[in-house]
Amino acid sequence: MVKIIYIFAPMKSIFLFVFCLIATLAQAQISLLDTITAQLADAKKANEIEYKIGKWRDAAKIVLSHATFSDVQQTRFSQLTPIVTTDSLTVLYHIAQSSKNTHILWLCMYADNSFYIFDDPIASQNIRVNHYTDNNMYGFSVVDTLTNLSIATMPDIRLRTAFETLADSNGADAEKDSAEIVVKRILTEICKTDLPFQTASIILPRLYIVGDDGELPFRILTYTSIRNDLSSRCFGLVVRKATKGNRIEELIDNTEAIKSPERAKCNAQKWYGAVYYDIIPCKFDKKTYYTLLGFKSNDGLIKTRVIDIISIGNRKSSFGASLFKHEKATYSRRIFAYTAEANMLIRYDSREKAIVFDHLAPASSMFIGEYRFYGPDGSYDTYHAQKDGWYFNTDVDKRNTK
Repeated sequence: MVKIIYIFAPMKSIFLFVFCLIATLAQAQISLLDTITAQLADAKKANEIEYKIGKWRDAAKIVLSHATFSDVQQTRFSQLTPIVTTDSLTVLYHIAQSSKNTHILWLCMYADNSFYIFDDPIASQNIRVNHYTDNNMYGFSVVDTLTNLSIATMPDIRLRTAFETLADSNGADAEKDSAEIVVKRILTEICKTDLPFQTASIILPRLYIVGDDGELPFRILTYTSIRNDLSSRCFGLVVRKATKGNRIEELIDNTEAIKSPERAKCNAQKWYGAVYYDIIPCKFDKKTYYTLLGFKSNDGLIKTRVIDIISIGNRKSSFGASLFKHEKATYSRRIFAYTAEANMLIRYDSREKAIVFDHLAPASSMFIGEYRFYGPDGSYDTYHAQKDGWYFNTDVDKRNTK
């Protein structure tokens, strides 16, 4: 027995030494993060603060990579403000100001030890962060201290972190499946009571909202999930005003099952999925339609841009309409595929009442039909609005338009 004690006593000392060393290193890392956070106050120029924010993010990543959820809950960061502490989530933040705007730095950690670090630039120097809990949602608003008006909102920190998971092409698909459920559930809950985000900008960079100018009686929210193999699927909600609350229509991406997608008429359950960044109200033959400009995620070889039509009924929406006129063809929507190494412009020119877009051509005649070799050739095409639809024009000089 004496020999056993003799053998294990040094090992106990080694374990104690290692434990103390780890604790000392962890505390050193936390002190480094506090030091860098404090240094942000000395940065005044925009490029200087962006450089220091980069260092802050690196330091925060190191700290969280070597810490557990309980460590972060129990640690007192001298320069960070705790704003949410629950059994499953801890959120801290710091406000850093430059001569042009304000950066809100977020540090979020979950009970499974997953963590997220954000930098939200706000175009104002007079702000405060308000925290609220509503229906088990941990929301935030950024308030202008001079006007006392909300200038930006984050409906729920879990929503923000779920979007980051969907956008991470290196993440596991199982994690994305869980994130998709979180996003759909929280967005639906938010949209039940109000047309979303009409009084302030929203701090959700991965979410696209069209119809949010206060004039249209609906909103369309779209986003995408990038899978581990770089394939993607789109998600969306159409939210419209109703007598009590709002009516929410879920858009289900069924792209692979849609035959002849440029001529197909679709609905919410059979949707040619896309992320929409612009909406154009228009009347054709005295009926109101809304033209949508959107895109699909890059799969590593091909990018896709989409021009679609949505018709808003009292209860249901429909996608696609025979409004895109060519000399010998009519399309329900237009789909443009081209190399992932290029960029394609599609925008609406309100003065000309025209959709302007790059003309795509193959790099060589031998690649006709091989869209991974297509790209802009320097000329432009347009769709001009006339009384019964969008009419195609090719090789248009738009160099002097804005």
